[in-house]
Amino acid sequence: MSDSLFKKLYSQKNLELAWKRLLTSQDLSYKSYYRELFNAYELSKNENLAAISLRIKNGSFTPSKPLRFFPPKPSGLQRTISILCLDDLIVYQAMANVLVAQFSKKRILVENKTVFSNILNLDPDDDIFFLKKWQESYRNFIKKIKDYYKKRNKWVAHFDLAAYYDTISQDSLKHLISPRSQTNFKDLLGECLKTWSSSPKSREMKQGIPQGPQASSFFCEIYLLDIDLELEKGKIKYVRYVDDIKIFGTTKEEVLKGVILLDRVCKEKGLIPQGKKYEIVEIKKISDAIGKSPSLSQDEKRVIPKSEDEAFQIFKEAFYSSSMDSSKVKYILKVSDKNPKIRRIVLGNFHRHPELVDCFTVFLAKYSTDYKLGEYLFKNALKTPSPYEYVEGKYWELLSKFRLQDHIKKEAVSLAIKRLKTNKHNYTLKLGAYKMIASQSSNLLIKFLINEDSSFIQGLLVPSISPAIFETNEYMDLIKHFLKRSNYEPALLCISQLYFNLNLSVIKSIPFSKKDDSHVINNTLGKKEKIDSIGQILKNKFRISNFNRWEILLKADYANANKQLILAVKSWYEDPDAWIGCVDAFNDLLFRKLVEMLTAKGIQTPWPRLIDRKGEIVHYGTILESCNRKNKIPLIVSPFLAFHRRRNKVPTSHPKDLRTGKPTVSLTIAEQKRHRGNLSKAYEEVITILKTIH
Repeated sequence: MSDSLFKKLYSQKNLELAWKRLLTSQDLSYKSYYRELFNAYELSKNENLAAISLRIKNGSFTPSKPLRFFPPKPSGLQRTISILCLDDLIVYQAMANVLVAQFSKKRILVENKTVFSNILNLDPDDDIFFLKKWQESYRNFIKKIKDYYKKRNKWVAHFDLAAYYDTISQDSLKHLISPRSQTNFKDLLGECLKTWSSSPKSREMKQGIPQGPQASSFFCEIYLLDIDLELEKGKIKYVRYVDDIKIFGTTKEEVLKGVILLDRVCKEKGLIPQGKKYEIVEIKKISDAIGKSPSLSQDEKRVIPKSEDEAFQIFKEAFYSSSMDSSKVKYILKVSDKNPKIRRIVLGNFHRHPELVDCFTVFLAKYSTDYKLGEYLFKNALKTPSPYEYVEGKYWELLSKFRLQDHIKKEAVSLAIKRLKTNKHNYTLKLGAYKMIASQSSNLLIKFLINEDSSFIQGLLVPSISPAIFETNEYMDLIKHFLKRSNYEPALLCISQLYFNLNLSVIKSIPFSKKDDSHVINNTLGKKEKIDSIGQILKNKFRISNFNRWEILLKADYANANKQLILAVKSWYEDPDAWIGCVDAFNDLLFRKLVEMLTAKGIQTPWPRLIDRKGEIVHYGTILESCNRKNKIPLIVSPFLAFHRRRNKVPTSHPKDLRTGKPTVSLTIAEQKRHRGNLSKAYEEVITILKTIH
């Protein structure tokens, strides 16, 4: 039972469902980062998902740090969007899938009653959709507020949760899943969340979940479920949409009772309820209770007129109202054709409203043939850039779509290059600047991409490369460079572009990928190979060269050796004494098999006995000591023996040193790192011997 969730997680059926649910996610903005990548992954989807399954099962799946973008908010602060590597995104969705059954029964008690966000789709005949359409549940949210208001609940407290995604305790989340069992599932979830909540430059964190993936919408809901149930139990007139919370009452005292309870249960979970108005207020009209809607209703959309002048008047009133109607502003910018009057407002305000940059750029892109507007944007939006790197990046991306006079384009590309050189970790800015360069020269873009540190940024820019250079040496050199990366996204996108443009002869010349643990590249090239989990763990955790033939040596002991390495990986940070025990057990299995092989091949014989004359197994330490005295393969024996001797002197092995009688002491972090370095050299020597023999 302890591994039931883990087994469901890596099942092929669950991973296939996770993939379908990513494709049908409603968040089109987030999905846009993956559109080309989804298409490329489909080329060998079944083989790729089978590889993920095996890597999870055998402990060689390792999450990668995300790419993070920071769009500005109306408050002037920034929200975070975490872009996960594609395998990570699939695994994260698969984790959410297997937890639905556990939490859906409790969740049904509050769904569309007090809680209206991220409603689970439990229809078995339509299970490719993970969540129901948010528009439907948001309408129910508004309806519930109106019902409270009609019943004379005109006192209200309005809260949101400060930095909600960032303050979720990963340990508490794992405890919610299961206090004691499901160890393998929770360990992997914890490892992933620690990695995904950190930035490329920061250490792993135990607070927060990544913002952007739809799986996070599910995890944030189950984290708040206890609070929802507590307030339901207390008969509080409470409605919640994600972290937007309202408490109603017929009197101020009734609302205060709910506020006190909410404050207590939130703080017990480490969350901070933050009052928007810092007081309980009596509302005079229903619109005050509802607040701003994130989207227009269908009825509201229908009244947006088709005529240019009427659209402008509605836009102007929404834009310049005392409290901007941002939903109406965004919708008109999205659906309007060219409108000179609206354009004038946009150009006069693009520095004043950075939170609208996505909508502004969508609207202005409709004028991409206007030379003068392109020059205006360059001089006003980019020569004096926004303090928000996200905004500057979006305007660079917009400018890359414009026709520009030669001298303006040359100047713009030159400035874009300068901005790249001084903004190494501002990824949205870099993405836009790269697209500006690509609009002038694919060859110049390739030169920059080779030095780019983010594989995901590289992948996002592959579609910007002109097909005219697909058969050049420069493009092949770029692919070969991408093949040296551990993340497969950029190489996969290059290969998919070749497939979709029928450059099949170029595909045939692409070499076998040795760095890609996911096997996606080789699967796509039709060069499928068996995954060696031990090889992947040793490469990633001991930083040794790639070798995928450990099964030749370990044979029947492969699964046992793999298990010891999995346990070692789990205990590296938490318990160094357990780590040294697991690695020593792995070395024991490995060394015995090596001696067996060398004996069978007649190399450097005689070797010590592995089974004594009584038919009993000879102790591992005895075998090592014998080899050490005879100076047998010292590059392996010496570090293995030193490691084994130290293992015998930790408290989990013996309470006292068997030679001196002194109390044993735990392994220090410095010792752990030093021994790992020595073992890495020993494993490399084992690989050299195996390659020589085979």
